[in-house]
Amino acid sequence: MQKIILVICLILSLVFISYGEQTSSAKCYMRLDDCEKMRKAREKSIADGSINHMPAQGRQLFEEIYANNCPKA
Repeated sequence: MQKIILVICLILSLVFISYGEQTSSAKCYMRLDDCEKMRKAREKSIADGSINHMPAQGRQLFEEIYANNCPKA
């Protein structure tokens, strides 16, 4: 599970970097089904504690992208 979350964060960080160069924000206009997958992964990682093993920058980026691109539940 930790590897999956880290891969998601890596992919999202690459998206963030490419869009950040253009917009200087974490807006990447994710699809709603991607948001749903990210929400489920986030909830699971919080529930099982694996989010605590994620590097601080990765966790912050994950939360920022989620907060800026996904509708509030």
